[in-house]
Amino acid sequence: LHPPVTGEYEFWVAGATYAELLMSPDDDPDRKVVVAITEPRYSGYSEWAPPVPLVAGRIYYIEAIVEVPTGEGHLSVAWKRPDASRELLTGDYLSPCQPK
Repeated sequence: LHPPVTGEYEFWVAGATYAELLMSPDDDPDRKVVVAITEPRYSGYSEWAPPVPLVAGRIYYIEAIVEVPTGEGHLSVAWKRPDASRELLTGDYLSPCQPK
């Protein structure tokens, strides 16, 4: 994840059944923690999660997981940047994880 401005970011996750969004305080996947999760199980939408402080110019590891036991599934991640309203997180702010 490449945040465009420094500040407090809010994240939401939605999935067909159960979904969670994990993030690291840097680009190391081993340091990831849950920042948004669907609650209660199978609700499809995340509950409020505390804001995450991010710094423009830094790279952060981010990962979304969805459980799809049968049939079709979906997964969406939204964020609220300090300088914008809530919107879907698009590939404009993402790049593939580079193994160390």
